[in-house]
Amino acid sequence: MENQITVAELKKALAPDLERLLEEVALAVSQAPYGHMIAASEESVRDAAAVFRQQLFQKALALRQQQIEPAFSPSADSADGTLAQQRASKKQHSDDERACGVMPAGVLESASRHGDSAGCLCALLIWMAFLAVPEPAKVLQVPQDPDPAYTQVLEERARKIVDTLRIEDTVRARQVQDLIADQYRSLSMLHDARDAQIKVIQSQAGNNPESAKLAIQALKDMAQTLQDQLHIRYLLKLSALLTPAQVDQVKDGMTYGIVQVTYNSYLDMLPQLTEQQKATIMAYLVEAREIAMDAGSSSEKHQCFDKYKGRINNYLSDQGYDLKKASQERKARSQIQSR
Repeated sequence: MENQITVAELKKALAPDLERLLEEVALAVSQAPYGHMIAASEESVRDAAAVFRQQLFQKALALRQQQIEPAFSPSADSADGTLAQQRASKKQHSDDERACGVMPAGVLESASRHGDSAGCLCALLIWMAFLAVPEPAKVLQVPQDPDPAYTQVLEERARKIVDTLRIEDTVRARQVQDLIADQYRSLSMLHDARDAQIKVIQSQAGNNPESAKLAIQALKDMAQTLQDQLHIRYLLKLSALLTPAQVDQVKDGMTYGIVQVTYNSYLDMLPQLTEQQKATIMAYLVEAREIAMDAGSSSEKHQCFDKYKGRINNYLSDQGYDLKKASQERKARSQIQSR
């Protein structure tokens, strides 16, 4: 392929930036006190990575531009000033779209010209990487809560979960509450951004529905990867402050205690379950909880459990249980007990 950036070129251009990144990460982690390594170093490492990401993207673009520019005649713009005006107008339009978080129309058309998922994903990755680079003006601004009312809702929701943990240390309790509220907020922002960009892609699909479909799937996959990272980091932070049993309580609090309610329901319906069967049912429900705690709404959380209850029912049927008959027998027992 002509005008292709090589890995060697990119490595050479980024060598000083990579060295600086590694130095800052090593320093941040080394200076973090034992027992608070994640909390004390994460922000510094994230900031260093953000700077490196910006340098990576800028230098990759610069290398690409250096390769392409010689292919154009330097006299072309002087012969007709219209082209320069069009470029300036296009740049301004692109900057405006980036500022408001809308995918530039050219991204989807560019992806469709590739005719495959790789081209579509490539264009999408470039666009999302561009959106992810913080602008200097925004970095310097003091962050303000865009929705204080929603923040209050999240804090109250988190406080109710923390109350069940009975943490005597008020400082630690507040730290846990902030972690839970921040996780709710981060998941909400991720889901909202994903859904908004899906609508943008759909609105720009035009005569390229297949390209739009590929772009949407790539966006969903990328959002899922980010969600998985949020999940792991969240649990690591909780584990630094809570016991394993308390972490499970937080998970139950974020999923309305459905695990125990559903488990007890199966035990009540099938009192003859073996210990192995009980353990299998619980394993399915715990797995469902891990997924449901990242879901964006109550309905989505219940859907996660419904999916796994279907798997449990299939498992029990394979074990020889007639669930319809067992449900009828439980109903009859309940009627007798209520008399």
